[in-house]
Amino acid sequence: MNKQHKHQAPSPYNAVLDDDVWDRPSKTSVKKHMQDLQDLGISLSKLKPEKLKQLDLPEKLFDAISSIHSINANGALRRQYQYVGRLMRTLDDEYIQSIRSYLIEKRIQS
Repeated sequence: MNKQHKHQAPSPYNAVLDDDVWDRPSKTSVKKHMQDLQDLGISLSKLKPEKLKQLDLPEKLFDAISSIHSINANGALRRQYQYVGRLMRTLDDEYIQSIRSYLIEKRIQS
């Protein structure tokens, strides 16, 4: 018998699967989105500073991306990429899309 303690949260596996139960994105999709933003930040770090200035990034993000070039240790570089990804999450979706478009345009011109 499946007896549940009174302080135990109900199991999501016993819930009826309808549209009202799962009203938020899955953990996997959230992680994928965060990884995509981190990858976008890595792509931005490969741009020359003049091109980076054209994007009119927030100052914190611009400084974080600019400091990537002076980091030599792999662990520190990984942490800096994660920090850039975290800062990218604060940006508006439309702005992120414009950054992606800019990078695609620059790749085509190269």
